Amino acid sequence: MKTLTRDELYAFVWTEPTNKVAARYDISERGLGKLCARHNIPVPPRGWWAKTAAGKRVKQEPLPPLAAGQPSLITIEGQQKAEPTAALEAPSLPPEIAFERDPVNFIVVDQNARLTHSLIKDASKELRSRPADRDGIVHTPAGCADVRVSKASIGRAMQIFQALLLALEKRGHTMSVKDGKTFITVLGEPFRVSLKEHSRQTVRELTEDEHRQRRQGMTVNPYVLKPSGELAFRIGDEYSMTKATADGKKRRLEDSLNVFIENLIGRALNEKARRAEREREEEERRKAEQRRKEEENWERHEIAKRQRFDQLVEYWLQNENRRRFLAALREAIGEVPPESPLAEWLKWAEDYIEVASPLPRFKRRRETLKLYHCGYEPDIARIRREGFRDPDPPSSYSQEKAAPPGIRLQNRRWNSGWGAAAFEFELPEAVVLPYEVTESGLVPRKFYVPALLLNRILHYGRPDGTAVDTSDSSDGEDGL
Repeated sequence: MKTLTRDELYAFVWTEPTNKVAARYDISERGLGKLCARHNIPVPPRGWWAKTAAGKRVKQEPLPPLAAGQPSLITIEGQQKAEPTAALEAPSLPPEIAFERDPVNFIVVDQNARLTHSLIKDASKELRSRPADRDGIVHTPAGCADVRVSKASIGRAMQIFQALLLALEKRGHTMSVKDGKTFITVLGEPFRVSLKEHSRQTVRELTEDEHRQRRQGMTVNPYVLKPSGELAFRIGDEYSMTKATADGKKRRLEDSLNVFIENLIGRALNEKARRAEREREEEERRKAEQRRKEEENWERHEIAKRQRFDQLVEYWLQNENRRRFLAALREAIGEVPPESPLAEWLKWAEDYIEVASPLPRFKRRRETLKLYHCGYEPDIARIRREGFRDPDPPSSYSQEKAAPPGIRLQNRRWNSGWGAAAFEFELPEAVVLPYEVTESGLVPRKFYVPALLLNRILHYGRPDGTAVDTSDSSDGEDGL
């Protein structure tokens, strides 16, 4: 609690901004304003300190005499220090908005200043040389700042726009003109703006001919739009423009430029927050979609594993039937001359049964196989950068047959047309055997290996710890 005289408080509020006086006495700026009003102490109007700092002539309002029965001493009780709680803590203002609300940064419009900014000079020249439309409004052409005012308001409008533009540039914001539209970029967010003069609808005097038309039941428009002299900055597109800051009953547009910039800052911060939220939601959707695809891909690979194993069983059973049939056939034929055609055919059947068996490949597997993944140059370039990706299954509307899941590899190159390329490497045969889809004895051998397994082997080595050969193919420049 502090006590001072009425004269002392008057001297303090006219010596430095009220926010600093309020902070010294531990009260809010609004509380100090109410205290001064209660004791009939005038305070500097908005913009007074900025004008003083700019060297403008300002007038200090005198202290009215003490009214009868009014105390000369003023007691100021500081704010009670309450325990800070999350529910009671007021959100802090963004520093950009706090800057605009600081009286020291008040934007002053000098109506006698020279027009120095190129955008404003061009706009002023165009407005003064162009004729007004039927409503008395002059429009700037494409390539100039978007201004639509009457001839009488050109000077005032240009001074306001220049003061705003210079203040924006001082704060690190920019204004540009593109495709006949004016944009102010605040915190990296562009907003279309324009300065317009409001028109008022008034009743005009009808001509004799129009009176006659009315008597005959014809429609005659008795209204006309006339410039009101009231200026407003608008934000938005042509058909969704909103009046952001305008002349009002208590405050003119000249005294509201900080409010206009604050409006732009608020919109920019909101747009950034909305974009961050959209990006967060999009990232969550992307991750959910990725998890769904991974689960779906895992299920497809599991089904393919069963199908491949069942296929091996089928090949084995089929070959065992061939073997039993050949034994029965030899018994039925009996002895045949060794060089006879029938003996040669039986020898061919025996060799065919041996080749068609799925077991020898697993029993006599080689250390490595040279395999190829073929495609076109952009596909191979992407694989070099990002690795392999399992192809998506065809949609339910597609007529093509679904290939087994995984990356198609085979021991012969294919797709040798224009723009074709190949990814060539060596893999242990033991790794790819479970993913082979060709029947034993047929060529070329084809494998559909999961991308996850293929990437792991290529990037982290073979299961036995040795490195994987990813050197260029000796067959040509398409190899990797």
